[in-house]
Amino acid sequence: MPESMEIPECFKELFPRIFCGTNPGGIGHQWVKTSWIDYAPAMEIWQTPDDEGGFKRQYIPAKLADNPSLNQKTYAAKPVRTWQ
Repeated sequence: MPESMEIPECFKELFPRIFCGTNPGGIGHQWVKTSWIDYAPAMEIWQTPDDEGGFKRQYIPAKLADNPSLNQKTYAAKPVRTWQ
């Protein structure tokens, strides 16, 4: 974190932060599953080994219904792309 960045005390343990997401079957699906989901149960915070950066990670599952901005019926009807 840059020294010039001032983070309020209550947030200092929460940064840096990275959000990753993928749709099932998409090009990054297996990497996300292996890197985030397979390590620990959902919502559990865990720390990666030092050779992977030693960062804390947490898998937060999301469902289609969690995104109110989508037309859920139309989105759910789209075919799933698979990458070769």
